[in-house]
Amino acid sequence: MTTFNFNNITPQLTLLSAEMDKAITWFAKNPDYSDEGKRNHLKRVADQHGYTAAISKLRKAAAALPEAVAKEQAGEYAKVYPRAKDSTEALAAEMATQRYLQREDLTKTDGDNNNLAALQVVFKEMGPSPARTMLFEEMQARGIANAELMRGCEAEENPALRNAQHTANAAETTARLVNEQLDDLETSLQNPRMSTAGDTMKLDQIKNYLVNYFSDDMETDSHISFEKLRPAPAFNTPAPTE
Repeated sequence: MTTFNFNNITPQLTLLSAEMDKAITWFAKNPDYSDEGKRNHLKRVADQHGYTAAISKLRKAAAALPEAVAKEQAGEYAKVYPRAKDSTEALAAEMATQRYLQREDLTKTDGDNNNLAALQVVFKEMGPSPARTMLFEEMQARGIANAELMRGCEAEENPALRNAQHTANAAETTARLVNEQLDDLETSLQNPRMSTAGDTMKLDQIKNYLVNYFSDDMETDSHISFEKLRPAPAFNTPAPTE
């Protein structure tokens, strides 16, 4: 387990895109190379200057983001829904669950969600306990626990769970956008074309998601580190014209 700030994706991906764009555009405009020659030279540039390795590491970081969010949220949910530590606690939780399930005000909905007030009272009344965990899991399995109400009760008890679904969605979206940008870079290595890697709109989207949702360091099972990228000096000169 280690910590990583996923905002570090932005400068690495931005620099990688800019440097690869220089190389790809330079070869795309150069009439002295065949398509096969362009591909071979670009692969060599990508390998020698660390671009190939950077793509792999950025994909690893993108995959780690939703996993880190899921793990973080699982820890917060565990505070709201603790598990029994031994058989004695488990038996007590089961007995309490059966008692509550006999209450019609809690279990009879008639399809109208008319048990919402009782659900809210019982949730607060029981507090974080193995019995409450077992009861509400059983009620959800039976379809008699209103999901929207439950999210509200959970967030009220543990503010860290506010906007949990939005955060999880943001992580998935960010990972998708990063991979799309990397897909475009890799495709361009095989098919050089003009102005290929400079998708600044997508880079801005990625930056905004990371800044707004993931500004703090997060725990992750993945070891993520980025090497310093070096520019390819030949592509600091003007590209040839046909």
